Amino acid sequence: MPYFEVEPDRLRPARPTYRGEILTRDYAPEFGDRMEAVARDQGITFFTLACAITTAALARHSGKTDIVFGTQIAGRHDQDLEHLIGVFINNLVFRIDASGDPTFSDLLTRTNTTVQDGLVHQNMPFHRLVNILNPPRDPSRTPLISVSFTVMAKGVRQAEFGKFALITHPSESAGSVYDLNIFMVPWPSGWRISMEYNPDLFERATIEGIFLLWQSIMERAVDSLGFRLSDLAGPITSKAHRPPNVTHSAVEAALRSHPNVAEVTLSNEAGHGAALRASIVPATNTLSPLESLPRLLEQHLASVAPGVLTAERINIFLKLPNGSYGGAASSESAFAAAPKGPATREVEAKLAAIWRDFLEVKIVEPDSNFFAIGGHSLLALRLMLRIESAFGVKLHVTSLFEAPTLRELASLLQTDEPSVENWNIVKIQGEGSKIPVIAINNTVAYYNLARRVGTDRPFIGIQLFDPSAPKPLEHRDLEDVAADYVRLIRKARPQGPYVLMGLCVAGAIAYEVATQLRRDGEDVPLVVLSDTWRPGYLRGLPFFRKQLASWHYRLHVAHHYIGEVREGRASLTEVLSRYRLVRQSRILNLVHALHLIDEVPQNREDWGNRWFLPYLEAARNRYRPPTSKGTLVLYQSDEIVTRLSDKLMGWSEFADRIEVQKAPGWHTSMFQDKGAAVIADHLRPLLEQVDLDHARSA
Repeated sequence: MPYFEVEPDRLRPARPTYRGEILTRDYAPEFGDRMEAVARDQGITFFTLACAITTAALARHSGKTDIVFGTQIAGRHDQDLEHLIGVFINNLVFRIDASGDPTFSDLLTRTNTTVQDGLVHQNMPFHRLVNILNPPRDPSRTPLISVSFTVMAKGVRQAEFGKFALITHPSESAGSVYDLNIFMVPWPSGWRISMEYNPDLFERATIEGIFLLWQSIMERAVDSLGFRLSDLAGPITSKAHRPPNVTHSAVEAALRSHPNVAEVTLSNEAGHGAALRASIVPATNTLSPLESLPRLLEQHLASVAPGVLTAERINIFLKLPNGSYGGAASSESAFAAAPKGPATREVEAKLAAIWRDFLEVKIVEPDSNFFAIGGHSLLALRLMLRIESAFGVKLHVTSLFEAPTLRELASLLQTDEPSVENWNIVKIQGEGSKIPVIAINNTVAYYNLARRVGTDRPFIGIQLFDPSAPKPLEHRDLEDVAADYVRLIRKARPQGPYVLMGLCVAGAIAYEVATQLRRDGEDVPLVVLSDTWRPGYLRGLPFFRKQLASWHYRLHVAHHYIGEVREGRASLTEVLSRYRLVRQSRILNLVHALHLIDEVPQNREDWGNRWFLPYLEAARNRYRPPTSKGTLVLYQSDEIVTRLSDKLMGWSEFADRIEVQKAPGWHTSMFQDKGAAVIADHLRPLLEQVDLDHARSA
């Protein structure tokens, strides 16, 4: 669902200010009587007619045809609630199609269908709807609803109770929750219509214009329903003046030339002099992460139109199909990148060839994002080795967080001393004020999951071993290894609460880290394990059951590999290279020497390139975890089979509460694509509960 809003006159603050002012008009009783008569004639409710008038006003004022607004219902239809005191209000979201220049009669029919469907499903909690649609959480906006419309049952009547007098008073805003809140209230003297707005967003003249437009539509509707939306007067006075400067045409043309841009609107910010605002609707087929699009467009504009007047801010309004991102992103910085010279183009072209080879894609553009077009942790490490060989520059794998696009990575390669983060503590996602997720090892694997969980939540990777710098390691117990991780975690975040996450053997480390932190008095409300068997569980199974489970797992894996060959996603030699016995025998090298195959395939799923993994596995196999407190979450990829073993992977008695969630994808790719989406949808409410519990106890 696209995010609908009445475009504000002023620059939207980074955080809502909730300032509110109310514009009110009183109407004689005949006003309501005439609307009631029209509603009865059409077989609809007064509320539906008022919703249709609101839809027409929003459509004509905004110029949009996909109109979305919310309303509030009492939530007291259950008789058991009649004697309870409290607020049971729920938000309904109405999405009404105003396309095709319909007559008001047609629009009324569409509105009635939407309103009736909404009321039938009024028990759907608003927060569940937000979770299902999953728009990016934008701290400057309320989710899904920008405009609210309500018809109230009745206003307060004047009365006296002894010495106590109840008198009426015009509404005063207690604070604007929505950009625009329209509400109608019946009074003994007639109807009162009010529009509450935030003066930090809108000029009063803009709201007065919307008021006049709403009133004119109402007056036409009670006379005749045959008029079309195009017959209505256009929007009245102040909705952000379009600047006349000819250089704006160059900016608009440059932005439209970008393949990720569908629509562009330029305007001057009110009260900001020559500051320029560019409103962007991304193309539906864009592959770039939307949160990085403002920066990409800055660089694009600077490269194709250097020297023209530049925008102080870009607002990106999203208009994508269901299942994609929604909401908006913005960029505060100016367009200020130097035009590309021959050296830059050569580096980008050379780097693009490497990306095409590694990611097996035909097209790589300067704005292509490594993670968005199929990159993952295993490829990232190999990619850095290839880059070092091709360019003579050694970059740490965490450079991909600093520079995930081809253009950014090419720019990093051209600097004298590439700046990279400390590889021990990696800010997979550095922004946000919520309780962070701390991931043990495999930092690059979590990039897509971090974005889907929400860009307002930090995601920190902790690495004790540098994947690109093998070295001999001494024999140590997992408890001692975990103590080193604890020291790094306290360096990244001195105090809890802590949310820990680990994949496979790193999950066992995360569990022991949580044990040590709790022993030190820290709060660890959530430990997330992915494809992590409890250490010692499988080895402790009875002999026959253990052998049966082992063969069942091997057949499951073989069936998956055969499916990849049949579907053309892998060659037979590539599948064979995944088996350690085949690799150790070097038989594929002999077959290659006999020219029976073109090359010895790289094993995409070979975790052997993680030189420290056998060391950690040996420590894991000796480890016997203690029981713990708190919540344990288990994510199981399609590779994990528990049919002949414990469905909780041996953790049944080791936590106060255990949640299990299957995630599509294989062990090495469960945090990509569909797997990342499923895990994020399951993990997000758990993390939000952790935030809420912490806020209550603070």
